[in-house]
Amino acid sequence: MPRLRKWVLRGNLNRMPTQSDFRMEESEAPGLNEGDILVETLYVSVDIGSVLAKVVRSRNSKYPPGCHVVSYSGLVDGAVIPKAVADMPEPLSVSIVDDIKGLHMSLHLGCLGLAGLSAYFGLTRILEAKAGETIVINGASGAVGSVVGQIAKIIGCTKVIGITGSTEKSEWLKSIGFDHALIYGGLASTLRRVAPEGVHCFFDNMGVSPSSNTVIAHMNSRGRIAVCGAISGYIEDMPPSAMMVQPLLIRKELRMGVLSEQMGCRGTQSCR
Repeated sequence: MPRLRKWVLRGNLNRMPTQSDFRMEESEAPGLNEGDILVETLYVSVDIGSVLAKVVRSRNSKYPPGCHVVSYSGLVDGAVIPKAVADMPEPLSVSIVDDIKGLHMSLHLGCLGLAGLSAYFGLTRILEAKAGETIVINGASGAVGSVVGQIAKIIGCTKVIGITGSTEKSEWLKSIGFDHALIYGGLASTLRRVAPEGVHCFFDNMGVSPSSNTVIAHMNSRGRIAVCGAISGYIEDMPPSAMMVQPLLIRKELRMGVLSEQMGCRGTQSCR
């Protein structure tokens, strides 16, 4: 039987992780019961623990050996997926993915996976972004934000503005089609300069943060906000502090929607 390795986080963190925060555990792969599958990991999406894997042995007719699947197995080089998990409705457990000719299979964990679905449905269903509008995306160089900006250009948004944390990331955003790529420092004055007409749509990946407050203050009346993430507070011991935005939401009649995992799941099903 093959040996399986997995990387385990030693404990909860309130800071950026380092290599010493992980330990590797190794064990013999158990035998397969009826309905189980054994997969070999090809690529890992570290942010949400999903993997692209190849089925190497199977006792489940839905997953023949040699097919490729996306599953939520964590940081592993292989895993036995039990029947109870394998038979859950897609995409809650295991999804068979196609061979995308001429493109890299790892895209199934990126723009063809949950990140891409979050970008597409957040932009089209929550923001309902339209041609001719101005959109701002913070956390723009991340897996979701970078796809949001590219789709926004495809649907005809006149001005796509990304906010990111370094000059290097800013230059990269411009190279993939963003009209403007701003740095977090001095954001208020820069945003007024590049978007004097105001902001129609805001794709918020940061949550409670100065950048979110600045963009909301610069939004036009009846603008739309999609809340996708809250990365500014994921590793903080204390919740970040920020101004109350409710008066702005009321005065400007802003509409805010939350992009949930359930929407991503429904999106996967609707794309099939």
